[in-house]
Amino acid sequence: MSDDQHCKGVGGAGHRHGISCREVSEFLLAYIERDLDEDAQAEFDRHLERCPPCVHYLDSYRDTVSLVHACGRGELDAEERRRHAPPEDLIQAILRAKRAKGAKGAKDAKPTPGEE
Repeated sequence: MSDDQHCKGVGGAGHRHGISCREVSEFLLAYIERDLDEDAQAEFDRHLERCPPCVHYLDSYRDTVSLVHACGRGELDAEERRRHAPPEDLIQAILRAKRAKGAKGAKDAKPTPGEE
């Protein structure tokens, strides 16, 4: 998201009129769920028309909300699994770290009484 430096208000005046990027971030869920009054919803729309960083943030926020809702269902559908799959290199790094920790733990383990 932006710190407002990318946003241009009416005539390039910044945020002298309308809402700021910070205000957008504070009320995103209400905006997505259409819980704002008509005027506030319109202010959000105007802000998003002139602020690409906030549009990007909104898109990622919607993805997050979608994933949270999917978790409540207990299972992601095939499209959601494809879109939100972790990168293979991340999976491999986690597995390597887990194996390394397991090997270190086995080496450092003290024998239990009666196993000596």
